[in-house]
Amino acid sequence: MCEELQKVKQMGKSWWMFLFSFMIVGAIFIHAVEVKASTTDFTGWTAISTAEELQKLSYNSESSRFYLTNDIDMSRYGYWETIKTFKGTFDGNGHCIKNLKSTTGGLFGDLYPGATIRNLRLEDVDIRTSNIERVGVLAGRSNFADNDADERAVVESLVSAGAYYKDAAGTNQVMFQPITISKCFVSGNVYCKRVYDSQAGQMFVGGILGQGRGTSHHTIGESWYKVDPVVTIEECINSASLMIEGSVSRADGVGVGGIVGWQTDNFTVRNCMNYGEINVDEYSWWDDSIGGIIGDSRGQISNCYSVVDIGDCFDEDEESDIGTVVGYAAERAVINGCYYFGGGEGRIESLFKPTKISRYDRSNKSSYSGWDFDRVWTVDPGINDGYPILQWYLPYVEIEAPTANMQSGSYSKEFSVELTSHLNNAKIYYTTDGTKPSASAKLYTGSIPISQTTTLKAIAILDNGSVSPVSTYEYKFACAAPTANYKSGKSFSEPAKIKLSTKEKGATIYYTTNGKNPTKKSKMYQGTITLYKDTQIKAMAVTSGKSNSEVASWNYYVSAKTPQANKPSGTYSSAVNVKLSCKTKGAKIYYTTNGKTPTAKSKQYKGAFTISKNTTLKVIAINKNVKSRITTYNYHVKVETPFSNKTEGNYKQGVTVRLGCKTKGATIYYTTDGSYPSIYSKRYTGSIRLNQSTTIKAIAVKDGMEDSSLFTADYYIYQ
Repeated sequence: MCEELQKVKQMGKSWWMFLFSFMIVGAIFIHAVEVKASTTDFTGWTAISTAEELQKLSYNSESSRFYLTNDIDMSRYGYWETIKTFKGTFDGNGHCIKNLKSTTGGLFGDLYPGATIRNLRLEDVDIRTSNIERVGVLAGRSNFADNDADERAVVESLVSAGAYYKDAAGTNQVMFQPITISKCFVSGNVYCKRVYDSQAGQMFVGGILGQGRGTSHHTIGESWYKVDPVVTIEECINSASLMIEGSVSRADGVGVGGIVGWQTDNFTVRNCMNYGEINVDEYSWWDDSIGGIIGDSRGQISNCYSVVDIGDCFDEDEESDIGTVVGYAAERAVINGCYYFGGGEGRIESLFKPTKISRYDRSNKSSYSGWDFDRVWTVDPGINDGYPILQWYLPYVEIEAPTANMQSGSYSKEFSVELTSHLNNAKIYYTTDGTKPSASAKLYTGSIPISQTTTLKAIAILDNGSVSPVSTYEYKFACAAPTANYKSGKSFSEPAKIKLSTKEKGATIYYTTNGKNPTKKSKMYQGTITLYKDTQIKAMAVTSGKSNSEVASWNYYVSAKTPQANKPSGTYSSAVNVKLSCKTKGAKIYYTTNGKTPTAKSKQYKGAFTISKNTTLKVIAINKNVKSRITTYNYHVKVETPFSNKTEGNYKQGVTVRLGCKTKGATIYYTTDGSYPSIYSKRYTGSIRLNQSTTIKAIAVKDGMEDSSLFTADYYIYQ
């Protein structure tokens, strides 16, 4: 329970109590008019510079004030234990808490009346919870009492102090010190899982705050009082992805919003933006409320927008309320000047609804009715992809770098570079010596002449000090590439004489003939290059003060005409008389008959020659060391067909047959039963005596030659 409120109860109705009440009322009305920026004078505040010091916020009181002196990286800290309650002021002072990991929730659990969080960035959080009902990256819930008894005691104290007023409906409204979250940014991932029993209740998850405490009512004496602390979230940005997953037997659904999951009365969200993705994957008996800014709204929301389409959220019964800005807005909710660019509007029961804007109009200020583009927002086609951005966050947004009309590359002639920025009112600064530009570099005012190898670097700077990334352009003035005396693709039948040259005075040419790109370690061109075979020449020119030329390449085909034989490959019934020729004058022909590749050391062709057995003939022509392609011929020579000394016909009382073959060394095999002869048939060794009618079939065989054709003779013997 808030200590100051306990003191109020103890003081009773003294004038100090009324003075305190006046201060509370004053604070409320001041807050309603303006949220003050963080002071730069932190005298009397507690400085926070480490994760260990940050954890000490768990022991704060209402009057405690803390501020960051530097960024804090939590990656080595381990898992963060969420601060259960916070009642003081925490000023991030423009610094960042990075890589916070937690299984218990976000930075804070409950924020109590008087709590203020401002000027803080929480980047790359990793929050993973199970069965925690209220989760937000900054805080889980805005609260005002630990239990019903404390709540009633607080209400009685404030009522007795006169800290209440009648609202528009005539209801007694108890007043608390406001809870404020302003100028905060969160990014990273939030994963909330719940596996409940039959007593499951709602779950509220928000990028900034999980749940605004619901409205309570108490009867004090004979009067009825409404309790709803004033909560304001303004100029906050959510870029964290929210994932809710679970399986429940009975539940009241979830409230999920990029800024707040569930918003009660007297709760204002204004000038906020959401970029974080939201996904809900669960089975529920009751409705879910899922919105880009607020899941379930019963308060006020103004001048906010979301770019995230939440249409992919899962809902088994298809009864969830899903909207790009607000999932569900009750009748008493107030929506003013809120916009979205895709998705749906949700279930809206309030008088006004969010407005859909075409993405093409997102950079048009007139699209956003009532927005303050002088002090709160700014919009520029070159910033934040053209969507509005909060001015306080501009120093942390990467703006677009300038672009040049001339791309990096090699050039041979002088040219001018023009730099352009898509940012309104941006100034461009540049260097041409390769150094990183700054606001003290040359201010771009017009075309930049480039006549030599130059590294141009440029940045854009806005009036608020935001600096773009560096644009770098490499402009190289290269040597003129070499040229050759013959065009690529030319064919030569004798050694090719290739000459290289370049228009670059004083340049040295380096070349290769193996297909690789040349370097300064390659052969230096010093005269004619003689080619004796197909060759690819690659060459470049080099000179001081300029980059190397482009690599020039030529393909030359060098070979004598392919020699020809007078007889084609095939099977011949007798020895083949072969003649060779070549159309390249002066070329010498070399050949082999053993299947080996011919060279200048092989047998030189002098005239026709005879091939009398199976032979593979390979032939090449060589003209002044220029070789032709190799020609191959395959000749198959048959053994001569056997013959007989007796013609077939009729013979009386028998006949003696003698077989012969003109191929020397051939062996004859024969049959007398009409079958086809083979080397397994009878071998002819002498005359054959026939005393009865017989058909003789014979073939002649010799190694290295094709078997002969079949000899057949029919002899008829009669008495």
